[in-house]
Amino acid sequence: MKTLYLERSFLRSPKNGVISMLLMIVLVVVVREIFTNSVSCLSFFSASDFLLSLKNLIVGIFIPELTTIFVLLFLINAFHNFFKINQVQLSISGILGYEILFLPLFLVSYLLFFPITLHVRFLLREFPHYSLDRYNSYYFGSFSVETYFMYLPFIILLGYILINVSLMNDFLRPVPKIMSAPGVFVKPEVIDAIVEVSAKPAIIVPSYSAPIIAPAAIVKPEKSYLKILSGVGSEETVFLKVEKCYCFEIANRFCYAQHTKGLLRISAQINELELQLDPVHFFTVRRGFIINMDYVESVNYWEKGKYLVLLKVGEKSRQVTMSIKKAADFKEALRTNRLHRLGTEMEQTN
Repeated sequence: MKTLYLERSFLRSPKNGVISMLLMIVLVVVVREIFTNSVSCLSFFSASDFLLSLKNLIVGIFIPELTTIFVLLFLINAFHNFFKINQVQLSISGILGYEILFLPLFLVSYLLFFPITLHVRFLLREFPHYSLDRYNSYYFGSFSVETYFMYLPFIILLGYILINVSLMNDFLRPVPKIMSAPGVFVKPEVIDAIVEVSAKPAIIVPSYSAPIIAPAAIVKPEKSYLKILSGVGSEETVFLKVEKCYCFEIANRFCYAQHTKGLLRISAQINELELQLDPVHFFTVRRGFIINMDYVESVNYWEKGKYLVLLKVGEKSRQVTMSIKKAADFKEALRTNRLHRLGTEMEQTN
């Protein structure tokens, strides 16, 4: 089953909010015409003066509802970040599950965006003659159950249009080409990484073919590093081979090892592990999180100066975020790791 990693570039672009507003303004007008008989922005279309009608259209519909879209885009992005929704399984059940997750958000979003939209409309339409009586009698009264159900179909429809356009945008984004460095021969069957898909400088996870390097150049550890550590299982203490640990992380003030045997709490401190683990195999991607470089599958640029490192954890994969400040050190550490792996394979072959 294929997995689609979400970049959400469409949802993060302000201009897409404006475009969406232009496309949806007709829908707003139609919905308000159908569901309300009270004073609405549609009354401005009957004004005899064209410029006045245009002004009322902009301040009565376009800018306030544009505010609605921006708030909705913010809520959708915040929902992704809060629940760590970074990928979607490309199957009917996976996509439907992804879609259903957002329904509760759309049902309650009215309570979050309407006060902002309401006050933006009030400030624009009543400028410069603000009246507390006018505010209380009409605008405050607009915050009602009737208005909620008037907005609800529009918000659900708009929300699903936005997330599906974003989903399609991520699905159709171009797949980058993987290229080797000048003078280095890389066989297609030994490439085991994906370069980032943004315009940022690419990080390549290389696996070099044997002819390009001599055994003398292989990087080997110069001192003894931690090989075995103890972990706490469900009922007893177990001993873990460090090389079989996918990563180490801090959670709830305790240190855990993601091992082939599962997630186990260990007695060692994370700062102690950083000094005791072999840097050829382990790298600290961020504070309180160490990964085993042997299990790195790919590195992709994500957002806001962050990378997503994909770890192979058993039969599954796990995404780990890494700051762009770590990218150069990570690239060098990964190169060292792959060269060491190559040297080990050559020694075993000989």
